[in-house]
Amino acid sequence: GELLSVVVRADGSTVARVGEADEGDTKHCVALTRITMDCDKIHDALVAEVIEAGGFVSHKIRRGAAPPLNITGMLAAEPIAANEEIARIPSELMVSIRRCRELLPELAAAVDTLAAKMRDRQEEGLHAACLTLLLHAAEARHSGIDEPAASFVAGPAAGTWRVWSRYADSLLCEDFEEHPYWRHMDEPAALNSLLAPSREFEYMGAMAGDVIAMQQCLKKYVPEKLLGGKFDLGMFLQARLCLLTRVFQLDGDSRMVPVNDCFNHSTDPGVTWSWDDERKDMVLTADRPHAAGEELFISYGKRSNVLLFRTYGFTLPEEVEPDWTFFIRGKPRPEDIFSRYLPDEHNKLCIHLEAQLVSSTLIVALNACKDRGCDPEEFLREVCTTAMRPYEQDPCLQVPIAALRRCRADEGTPDAAQSHAWWSYLPKSAEQRDVRHENALRVKMSEYLCLTAHLEIVDVAAGNLVEERCLAGARPVRTVLLEGLLILRNGSRFSLNSEDVEVGTKSSADLV
Repeated sequence: GELLSVVVRADGSTVARVGEADEGDTKHCVALTRITMDCDKIHDALVAEVIEAGGFVSHKIRRGAAPPLNITGMLAAEPIAANEEIARIPSELMVSIRRCRELLPELAAAVDTLAAKMRDRQEEGLHAACLTLLLHAAEARHSGIDEPAASFVAGPAAGTWRVWSRYADSLLCEDFEEHPYWRHMDEPAALNSLLAPSREFEYMGAMAGDVIAMQQCLKKYVPEKLLGGKFDLGMFLQARLCLLTRVFQLDGDSRMVPVNDCFNHSTDPGVTWSWDDERKDMVLTADRPHAAGEELFISYGKRSNVLLFRTYGFTLPEEVEPDWTFFIRGKPRPEDIFSRYLPDEHNKLCIHLEAQLVSSTLIVALNACKDRGCDPEEFLREVCTTAMRPYEQDPCLQVPIAALRRCRADEGTPDAAQSHAWWSYLPKSAEQRDVRHENALRVKMSEYLCLTAHLEIVDVAAGNLVEERCLAGARPVRTVLLEGLLILRNGSRFSLNSEDVEVGTKSSADLV
């Protein structure tokens, strides 16, 4: 409940800090929501309401924690068979943009008028505003004030309201103290120190500022009676973080799905989620048998640690990370490099590098470079080399990078040059890291590996390296990008049929 300052300057830029604001700054105080409740009891009440309203939740699953994560998720209360359906949630019980429009038409109409002010993100604004109202109503109930948050409480959508009410209660149990958006507001200097030289800190700051800007826009222009009177920044932050970490994209809509969003992530999940288009339900089905007490996992997508951290605030062990990511922006994007290779209109382009796909932004940059008469391969080499330099100088990365080099030079291991298993070559004396330092290291090594992979692609294209000595984890992007660079070298334009070349089940929508 400590109040912390987030400053919005007159020009619209933001800075989060603890302390006094500069003269002329507008100061906003944010209190991170934290209410002590019996979260297991609240979850049981939510499940009961879902079942009463026509949903299905198997009696064989329960809320709890189990090794190795020991983080609250969903467990098997009894043995579960392969292909057994364990939950089915109807669309009318989901907190979706479509359902918010149906049940809060006046609020939706008011937010729609802000399309220009919100840069066509009014649907996102409506979703966050609707959830904020539900959270404020839950907070009031917890304080002993049982005031309805909407006129449909006693109407035909009463079942939806009861589910939403219990769901909002459960969301107040969510603790976002370690989420990077909040940490940027709470202790920006400490977060920056951990993440540097990664520019993910800049991204966290931009998104923290975006939360403030959206809440201020809604509060200023939407009639107070439609926002329930209170609509404070701290609760809006709670709503935005709940949306960020729990929303599913289903049937062309952003949907929060009670109960189904309680499952933790794994790269080897035992539960699959699907959309039943005929019944308009989200269904969870066990892929394999589970013993009583075993945790049930779903997949949040094949995301790198960079993307997992910025979205959910956690990372995966290096050995199971399915991808590597780097965004060329900020200080690793020197203006002189962009100005020498790209037209002026692309000087602020954020280039997305990925080990499993070729992004549309990279294709735009390479084609623009060619159109200007410059060498796309040299452009990619220079920006990657420049971006890598601070990583190789970072004191915290000296041991891991040295371990990576030993790993790839190990003559006793077949195909060692293709390996990125740096963790296996750490010295026994390597320091044990706490969770914060572990997350920061995993983010930075993911970025470093992504840059390394793209430099290897340029070297292969130039004939300076054979593919057999390149990182195996980047083979998908290497195959496509080498072909694209050859096309550019022969005078044609590099283009793809889809926005991003996809590998497996991953899509660009899963990533950004």
